[in-house]
Amino acid sequence: MATKDQEELAQKLLDHIAVGHFHVGSPAYFLAKQVADEGMGSLLPHQRSAWDTLIKPILDASPDELRKIEEAHARARAGH
Repeated sequence: MATKDQEELAQKLLDHIAVGHFHVGSPAYFLAKQVADEGMGSLLPHQRSAWDTLIKPILDASPDELRKIEEAHARARAGH
């Protein structure tokens, strides 16, 4: 049974996926989905390292930092 903290983390990850912070098919997407579905305990040591690099900064980012990340992604998609 999932704890309240696990459920909150899962929802936060799914929210970030929904708005495109973890692009479908990317390593960050697969890690986020795995933790949302199976919890942090499902990560192998090398996945935990990737989590710390790819996911944690997004989870810890302020709204202003997230806006800047979104703008950078939009520019990259537009080819600028």
